[in-house]
Amino acid sequence: MTLHQTTHKVPTLLLLACLLTLWSNDAQAVGTRRFVLDTLKTLEDGDLTGVAITSNGEVRAGWTLGKTPILDATSVWSSVVLSDGSVLLGTGTGGRIYKVAGGKVTIAAETDGMAVSALAIGFGGDVFAGTFPDGKLYRIAQSKLDGSKQQPWLELKETEDIWGLAFDPGKKALYAATGPEGKLYRITATKQAEVHFDSEEAHLVSVAVGPDGSVYAGSNGKALLYKLTGPGRVHVVYDFDADDVKAIAVAAADQGGAVFAIANKYSGSFKGLRPKSSSSGGNLGAKPQAPKPPKGGKGRLMRFDGRGVAELMLKNDDTHFVTLVLDEKAVPYVGTGTEGKVYSVDDNHVERLVADTEERQVGALSVTGKTRFVATTDQVVFHAITGSGGADAKWTSKAL
Repeated sequence: MTLHQTTHKVPTLLLLACLLTLWSNDAQAVGTRRFVLDTLKTLEDGDLTGVAITSNGEVRAGWTLGKTPILDATSVWSSVVLSDGSVLLGTGTGGRIYKVAGGKVTIAAETDGMAVSALAIGFGGDVFAGTFPDGKLYRIAQSKLDGSKQQPWLELKETEDIWGLAFDPGKKALYAATGPEGKLYRITATKQAEVHFDSEEAHLVSVAVGPDGSVYAGSNGKALLYKLTGPGRVHVVYDFDADDVKAIAVAAADQGGAVFAIANKYSGSFKGLRPKSSSSGGNLGAKPQAPKPPKGGKGRLMRFDGRGVAELMLKNDDTHFVTLVLDEKAVPYVGTGTEGKVYSVDDNHVERLVADTEERQVGALSVTGKTRFVATTDQVVFHAITGSGGADAKWTSKAL
């Protein structure tokens, strides 16, 4: 029997339940075959262009994505948006930082690292970059992002990996989540680095600062989410019973200050960290790829209210989650580690697939401010979010 596909142009109004009636061309008989595609799982198997689909079975106008390939880059590990709206991407291309502005890509800075695994805006509006496997921290003035080779600003003791950076403008402190000793450093503008928290895990892989100055850190190994209210004053907010707490985001005080975190359970021996060192002693090669599990892991997104009450917001047993951001209304968005998808979920637990790229992994994401984008790995492509819907918006089903 002949396989069928159907393509629908998507108007601004939603298409509810996507009830499809298709005609069979079977030579034996002519009849009507009826397909009901009314769940997120069945709808997302199709191809999306400028549309979003929901767990209610709705097809809506979605993001319109641009496409700017970065041909000599191999993986995206981190990002930050500058005051002028340009974007910096930390990559695994020999520790290089790329700048994307106006659809053009330039080299912003070179480091000694194998990958720029963390980026943040800190003291005086300068850019701070953390690398692995040398555990070096770089400070770069925005006026000096000219592609030149940078010298380390600070080298952290007992540190090979800087996995996350977060800046607290109120306390004028930069926090660094590190490995392989599982330490969280508090760093001042004068390069004074003190251990703010020494965990029992090998790696702290995520860090964020709340509106009240509390610091949140996530671990790799036991997947614990910690809250710190001062040096050594720490408690476990949640034990995810997973492998890592990959990313943390905190809503603003006027939005309730809720804490969001993504955690993953990986397949086999994969632990979600950097590629293994070679037998020659730590050389990862010039272009480390983003870590690849044998198959997609399992991802969860949790929300914690002001009392610390946990709420499961999103669960996916087909892929792990890599990136997490909040929009202006504190709606969370997550980027996946397989199939290059972006999901969101609202307070009513309605899930939305808002982007389905052609690449494997969403390495960086921004949905607020001057520049909104999706940056992917395998291959590295910068997708600017240029609008919503449009004449070319369509959803094409898989072969039925």
